[in-house]
Amino acid sequence: MRFIHDIYQDARKAGRPLFSFEFFTPKTEEGDRKLFERTLPALCGLGPGYCSVTYGAGGSTREKT
Repeated sequence: MRFIHDIYQDARKAGRPLFSFEFFTPKTEEGDRKLFERTLPALCGLGPGYCSVTYGAGGSTREKT
């Protein structure tokens, strides 16, 4: 497992920019489908350094995360 600070350090050493994506857990099955079938494949092609997933306040959508 790599830590985020290591990912940034490697990018700095290589002199390349780094960006990431943050996702919120979809609230519906349709949202899940769109995330996995359309959104993630499109964004993966951009080569992000990392992605993070945030779930609802108080853990309301924790099971799906």
